[in-house]
Amino acid sequence: MMNIPPVTLAVLGLNTYLYLFPAAPVMQVCVSLKQVFEFKGWRRLLLSPLHHADLLHLFFNMAFFLPSGKRLERRLGGAWFVYLLSVFSLLTRLVYLALQAVLTELTQDQSYSTTCAVGFSGVLFALKVLSYQDNPDGESSVMGYTVSNRYATWAELIVIQITTPRASFIGHLAGILVGLLYTAGPLKAIMEICACFKSKDAY
Repeated sequence: MMNIPPVTLAVLGLNTYLYLFPAAPVMQVCVSLKQVFEFKGWRRLLLSPLHHADLLHLFFNMAFFLPSGKRLERRLGGAWFVYLLSVFSLLTRLVYLALQAVLTELTQDQSYSTTCAVGFSGVLFALKVLSYQDNPDGESSVMGYTVSNRYATWAELIVIQITTPRASFIGHLAGILVGLLYTAGPLKAIMEICACFKSKDAY
């Protein structure tokens, strides 16, 4: 516990608490285009990242979050990390809904707009993009294969979908896109303008 920075520890604790004592049943906090826009379920945008479908879902998300959270919180500073997690939590949900809207329109398949998602994995994928950006010329192991850090997040996206078909591909993709908006797009600059302070480290 002493080696875990406070924000990372608080996120672990909050996710665990809301698994044990959920704000509402999973089907009342999950996010989908239909639930948010047709039924005006706006609070789902805030609650869905912090709730999990089952214990394994929670365990794997928090297990993957812990090392990334520790590293990024120490690098960016606690205040910026809280800010980052808050923005990423909301944006990954909004991008998820946008992707659902695009797929529904392109395929005319309404099931895309009704697929409901919960969990922290979208935020995790956004954080992975930041972590790999720290050493873009390095390499990582994905399922025993060596992959350039530039493509590691995309490789993980594919591998997770193959090994866990029920995982939310759109949710994970939304996380990657939000991470890229931060590292290669205007998001970080916009966040700095809105916050009037900067992170300790530059990506």
